[in-house]
Amino acid sequence: MQNLLEELKEFKKILEESYIAAYNLPDIKGELEMLMDTVDLEIDKLAVRIRERGADYEMDRDW
Repeated sequence: MQNLLEELKEFKKILEESYIAAYNLPDIKGELEMLMDTVDLEIDKLAVRIRERGADYEMDRDW
């Protein structure tokens, strides 16, 4: 599960870079914002599951 969490974080970084690249494309920016929100939610849910299973994980939201 920890690997999945790391992969989601990496995917989020790619989305953020895409969002910056789409600065002048409002339709794409809106879609990317929704996708980033979804990824954030999934990261949060996965982190909770990891903590519930006793893993030592502190959520790092400094991205």
